[in-house]
Amino acid sequence: MAFHLEPVSFSELPGWSADDPAPVIASLRRCHRHATEVKPYKTGSLGISVGDLLPAFEAAGSDFSDAAAARAFFEAQFVPFRICPEEKRTGFVTAFYEPEIEVRAGPDAEFRFPFYRRPSDLVDIDDTNRPEGMDPYFVFGRRRDGRIEEYPDRRAIEEGFLAGRGLEIAYARSKVDVFFVHVQGAARLIYPDGSRRRITYAAKTGHRFSAVGKLLIDRGEIDAATVSMASIRAWLAAHADRADEVLWHNRSFIFFREAPVEEEGLGPVAAAKVPLEPGRSLAVDRLIHTFGVPFYVASETLTHLDGGHPFGRLMLALDTGSAIVGPARGDIFTGSGDQAGNSRVACATTQTSSFSYPARPRSDIARSPAMAKDKKLSTEDRILWGKVARSARPMPGRLENLEELLGGTAEIKAVPGPEAAPSSSTPEKAGRGFSLSRDKAEHRPHHPLERPVKRKLAKGRLTLEARIDLHGMIQSEAHGLLLQFLLRARDRGLRHVLVITGKGTSLGSDGALKRAVPLWFSLPEFRPLISSCEPAARNHGGEGALYVRLARAKGGAS
Repeated sequence: MAFHLEPVSFSELPGWSADDPAPVIASLRRCHRHATEVKPYKTGSLGISVGDLLPAFEAAGSDFSDAAAARAFFEAQFVPFRICPEEKRTGFVTAFYEPEIEVRAGPDAEFRFPFYRRPSDLVDIDDTNRPEGMDPYFVFGRRRDGRIEEYPDRRAIEEGFLAGRGLEIAYARSKVDVFFVHVQGAARLIYPDGSRRRITYAAKTGHRFSAVGKLLIDRGEIDAATVSMASIRAWLAAHADRADEVLWHNRSFIFFREAPVEEEGLGPVAAAKVPLEPGRSLAVDRLIHTFGVPFYVASETLTHLDGGHPFGRLMLALDTGSAIVGPARGDIFTGSGDQAGNSRVACATTQTSSFSYPARPRSDIARSPAMAKDKKLSTEDRILWGKVARSARPMPGRLENLEELLGGTAEIKAVPGPEAAPSSSTPEKAGRGFSLSRDKAEHRPHHPLERPVKRKLAKGRLTLEARIDLHGMIQSEAHGLLLQFLLRARDRGLRHVLVITGKGTSLGSDGALKRAVPLWFSLPEFRPLISSCEPAARNHGGEGALYVRLARAKGGAS
């Protein structure tokens, strides 16, 4: 989805002066501990890294006595930007919560629907072990007799596929209760003695999530204007003889792990590996956004969470989900229990449009050449550009001088030597992968390459005039380097280039660039540069590379 970002002031955020973001500061402290003591978060395609967030994380260690002090902290540490999707004016938020479910440790006549642990034959899948022909969406599969195959789906499991393997955590009264815990991804289990345990997401079968609400709408069973979790439950209760068929439409099945309820006021540990703060935690598209980044979400139509007033709160990106796709798509964690569930239902019923404002750290903006006019490249920047000089190689054909293509950056050598001053024509680095472009150029759709063209490229009858190897780079490096490579190649009149992203886990790659680069091509700064793109032939890297046809520069031959 194409979008751009517009810088705004905190005073322009609707309701900011009345917000109390102190709970977000507590969440920042938890993110700081995880990112520095356990593992840093992956950088989303906007390019905000944990390193960029560290100054704010460290400053969050102080005490903030009231709402005004908390707001002053964020005003000092961050600058908000408004997300502006190209296709529609606003974003979209829903809500999720942690249900509380009565359970039994063992089955009986009433409680007979289990929550399952992860089975031992469920394995993670990536590009290094994915069987040929398997849908690339699958990140889990079944290992059987040394081979990997699709795991049995919801219907097969509910009909007994896992029976007798000792994987049951607890048993609920209702199959529908279990289903909606799968949708939420976590629950608090209440046992007869009053004790409570928590289950959280551990894995899934890998099948695509299919919304049963949409199925019922499409069949004319429920009115689209009033669909909610409550209306779906009511339909399932009234049509018990058809419930299985509807629930099995969602083939995805979730496995759980057990965890204690350590702090009553906090939610489950989510994708960011810290507990969710009720009303202040947001699930986001993790390919675009980085966990630990603050967001301000404002909505005139969402009034159920703030006593009838329009919603306006600072939140923290702490979770993700398969349905959370796009730069301005969010899912608000409302809390645990029935009251939080009622708030979640009300939010979902309103189908809430919103404005989302990610807050970029001031420390990162101060370092970003994209935020300052006529800024010269530092030594660190020139070294960074040198990486692309060493990774981008000319293909046989028109490109004789790679240094010229890269605007002088090839002067950074791997051998000692006097450091040359950067060329005055060297472009500014593209903001650590974070674009503020508002390019008004025509946004042509990216069509696949014609089959004869792809065959000629694969067989060498049509020249690949340059290539860039991004394999092994982090996204915040790769975004800017790729953008400048394509700009220079387009300006030189090159037509076909190869972009190598890498396939999977080899050499430290987790496949993030393979997923992210096609998304970047939809951003405003990339779209005018590219006419077509297509996965490369096997001899040029296959799924780990892209053939890119560049658009003609303005004024060039058509």
